[in-house]
Amino acid sequence: MEKVKKNKLFFHDLSWYMVGAMIPMLLNLIKTPILTRHYTTDDFGYLGLMMTTFGYLSTISFSWLPSCIWRYYNEFSKRIGLNILFSNILFLFVVSSVLLLVLSLILGLVFHYQEMDYLLIKLTFIAFLHFITKELLALYLVIIRIKGFAKMYNFLLIFQVALAFVLLMLFAFVLHMDITSILLSSFLIDLALIVFIGIKLVDKEKLKTLSLRFVSRRIIKILFGYGSLTLIAALFIMLIVSSDRYIIAMYDTISNVGIYTKVYDISQLSIMAIVFVFFSTINPRMIKELTYNFKNSDQLLVKYLYTFFLLGIPMTTLASIYSREIIQILLGEDFWAGYVIMPSVFFSAFIYGAVKFYENKLKFANKTAWIVRILGISFVLNLIMNFLLVPTYGYVAAAHTTLLTYIFMISCFLWNDSMSIFKNKAYLNDLIKVCLLMVAFWIIDLTIRERIDFGFFHAVVEALVFVGIYILLFYKKIKKIHLPV
Repeated sequence: MEKVKKNKLFFHDLSWYMVGAMIPMLLNLIKTPILTRHYTTDDFGYLGLMMTTFGYLSTISFSWLPSCIWRYYNEFSKRIGLNILFSNILFLFVVSSVLLLVLSLILGLVFHYQEMDYLLIKLTFIAFLHFITKELLALYLVIIRIKGFAKMYNFLLIFQVALAFVLLMLFAFVLHMDITSILLSSFLIDLALIVFIGIKLVDKEKLKTLSLRFVSRRIIKILFGYGSLTLIAALFIMLIVSSDRYIIAMYDTISNVGIYTKVYDISQLSIMAIVFVFFSTINPRMIKELTYNFKNSDQLLVKYLYTFFLLGIPMTTLASIYSREIIQILLGEDFWAGYVIMPSVFFSAFIYGAVKFYENKLKFANKTAWIVRILGISFVLNLIMNFLLVPTYGYVAAAHTTLLTYIFMISCFLWNDSMSIFKNKAYLNDLIKVCLLMVAFWIIDLTIRERIDFGFFHAVVEALVFVGIYILLFYKKIKKIHLPV
């Protein structure tokens, strides 16, 4: 009976996070083809480079703060006090915001004196506002996720994305604003949500528990000691994913940077949305297990990893098979040539999802330095391959080198693995069968495409048949999943 309750709770939370991911994806399904027909590939090239640049700056300034909350929430809640943790986190956020402002001003001045396109200067300062509000809201949402408030979290997420979408359509097609409208609409909605949440917290007298007197050098040293390594790890991941845009810009056109950026982003987000849903569901229990029962956590982590592979491998494979059809739905015709990189991006995102299991365990084992070493070596390998291959083969090579880098990365984690899923023969046999079935699906699809004029209708019918076969063969395995949350 207890297992049934836990199983229902797992799928209950999973369904809420799925709704929270699917509605934004649906809006993106509507928004992306419209915007990629409204703005040019050059516009998306400039936006892509600016978002990449601010992604790095934001990673340096903010990325380690949410990870500190994940790492220390349960510990401070039990022994020290959450008001002390949140006071120090908020203080560090203010310091990081000042740092990002200084970096943004320097970047804007460089663009001004170099007489760069005025669009870049506008993008710089709107991007600053966008990332400040985005990261502050993210801190609040992390706390909601840790507490397991799936409904509340996903309601806020859907509300945020839906209103930003409406505002973006107004800016782009009624006010005829340039591509900065994408960032500006998101910033304004995030700001409104922050004000609303702030008023609610004041009414509940939650903010009274925060104070500068709780800010201490000792706590900041603890947070920064953990967070600095997390920051470096996050920076390496971002460099692996996005530094190739600068290399493409060096050896190719800004238009191809725009194509690569947009195709890569929609492909990565499609799989990362699934990864995010899964981790959002399991994180509250997984973090507690790693905090309070670390020595015996392998059993739970292996169950999570098995389920991740059992459900994720088919989704990633089917997305890869229908890359051409997906891109024709999501993007304007100028971007269609980029469909060839989508399978590499799909599998890169999925493999990184698997890597997160090993990262989480090593962080709680205080082996973050070992994570940083693996990611650092992976980045250097990725950079070398990009400089060797991108000048000759263009952005297609950039996507493939990223996939090879992730394969190398997970191989390193598996080599150091103490919770190996491969030790469980039943799990291993199931996953081998899933992989063989996916290979068969891919061969069948290629064979059919060679013999007939394959259209969208054929893709839908074939996909439904493939999904039906998978469910028929693995339904009992899926039904038996019992994951505590």
